[in-house]
Amino acid sequence: MKRFEEAKGLPGDGYDVIRTAPGSQTPGDKSQPPNPRGLRESRFASPAQLAIAEYNIACCLLKLGSKDEAIERLRAFITSTENPEKQFERILGDSDLAEIRAEILAMRDELQKQRGFNPFGKIKDMLNVPFVEWK
Repeated sequence: MKRFEEAKGLPGDGYDVIRTAPGSQTPGDKSQPPNPRGLRESRFASPAQLAIAEYNIACCLLKLGSKDEAIERLRAFITSTENPEKQFERILGDSDLAEIRAEILAMRDELQKQRGFNPFGKIKDMLNVPFVEWK
């Protein structure tokens, strides 16, 4: 488990450029390449990679017998994704998580209540034009 936690700090797809100082190379210093703008590249795990790490940790925790902690990690995974409904489809199909399927379904129902899920909502939004009147 410790290795999974440490892996979340590894460089990943996230990318940023940080200004360290203008003209950061000292004259005559041949050990560093020229960096006239004083920029440094910073790489980090992207939000998607961090979410996947949470999912993997949840699977491992469940296999180790920490059911409650696994559920909390899955909750962290779900809340950090852009499309939770699609993630629930994948989670429910994962045989590693079959033991907590009832809790996952309860989590999905809870999320749907919070978000005001309406299966016909998207259709209504698509047809929300001036000449259509909804009664």
